[in-house]
Amino acid sequence: HFQLSAQLGDSLADVLNAFVNQYYLRADFVPPEILVPVRLQDQDNLVAWLREKKRVETLIRTPQGEDEAKLVRMCQRNAELVLEEMKLQRLSSEEYVAKSVEALQRDLRLPRPPKRIEAFDISNIQGKQATASVVCFVNGRPHKSDYRKLRIRTPGPDDFAMMAEAVERHYKRALNEKRPLPDLILIDGGKGQISAALSALEKVGLKDIPLIGLAKRLDEVYFPGVSDPQNLPKGSPSLRLLQRVRDESHRFAVTYHRLLRSKKALESELREIPGIGEKRLRSLLNAFGSVRNLAEASVDDIEQVPGIPKSVAERVWEHFHRQKSVSPAPGKKVPRQRADFSEDGVTVSTGSAQAEPALETSQPEPQQSQA
Repeated sequence: HFQLSAQLGDSLADVLNAFVNQYYLRADFVPPEILVPVRLQDQDNLVAWLREKKRVETLIRTPQGEDEAKLVRMCQRNAELVLEEMKLQRLSSEEYVAKSVEALQRDLRLPRPPKRIEAFDISNIQGKQATASVVCFVNGRPHKSDYRKLRIRTPGPDDFAMMAEAVERHYKRALNEKRPLPDLILIDGGKGQISAALSALEKVGLKDIPLIGLAKRLDEVYFPGVSDPQNLPKGSPSLRLLQRVRDESHRFAVTYHRLLRSKKALESELREIPGIGEKRLRSLLNAFGSVRNLAEASVDDIEQVPGIPKSVAERVWEHFHRQKSVSPAPGKKVPRQRADFSEDGVTVSTGSAQAEPALETSQPEPQQSQA
């Protein structure tokens, strides 16, 4: 079967005429007779065109006799069934999302359907290079243009303080910019993280937004001020929705944290090279983004970076090849990526279609800004 696009007002003859034309243009086989339910407007010219293009004698006609009429009716019925099935598939997907949101409202006893959910996740290594991610789901689906990321300023490995900082900074900015507020906030963690997040919400005057925590190990749901967690039924639409939001938040945080680690490692390497001051260091960081990218670059690649003369490019190349024993082909061009830092986080934009994206993009997503 084939799905066709038509304009309002197109007749059955118009649609069939276009389909026969397009289908038999690509078909390897053209039958001696083609049955259609109504006479096509351009039928004679279409037969002549098939004769010229396919070098076959073909007759296009309407059914004659009951047997041929039954055959055409059967084809029409099959097409109608396929169309209904396609409609149901689309409707089922939409209804499932709506039902999962409704189920979450019911199971968590929320005051309104959580059409907009925002989730927080913290990623760090013993408190170092800590980052926070905020992902947003609207009507049960990722809304990537509202994803945000932050570099945590809290010193030391204090998960609760980091969560409080992330929540306070994010919603302070959301209020200042008059961005939509969520119907539900999901925190990755248990009672400690929930308490920290609630304290931050109270500071910015948003304590009435429903807040829950979802523990990774047992998928238990925690509420502020309630000692025992609530267990949602395994496999329920509400639990699956929360798991999807939580997992996406974790993926986004880990990806961002990995990017910062790569840049930190490259910065440490570059500081060892004579002639690399702050300005050149930032230029190379923005151009290559990681030790691996720069180690695989040729002298020509490095020299193309603004502010890097050939003598410095050769010194950088020698440093990485003395350290890493990597030898790219002469003149090899290596994709470069940009990572532009700002006070409140990092905005990432890759500078080459061949470079591995810093953030997962199964389909192109809008530029993500930081909170």
